[in-house]
Amino acid sequence: MPLLLKTTKIINEWTDYNGHLNVAFYIRIFDIAADVMLDNFKMGGETAKKDKRTTFVAEMHTIYNQEVR
Repeated sequence: MPLLLKTTKIINEWTDYNGHLNVAFYIRIFDIAADVMLDNFKMGGETAKKDKRTTFVAEMHTIYNQEVR
């Protein structure tokens, strides 16, 4: 079953001089997607406020496979 989390247009301010998405925005996009996903599973912001429980990302890795040859 496919799950569409969110769509948005990438704006020029998010890209570098090569037209590639900046690292900070890759991380931000995945952060936004995680928030949407957690909301879908009733584990997001509203639930955290109501139940006084939350989730937290302790570690994250950004890997550039096939970027440098």
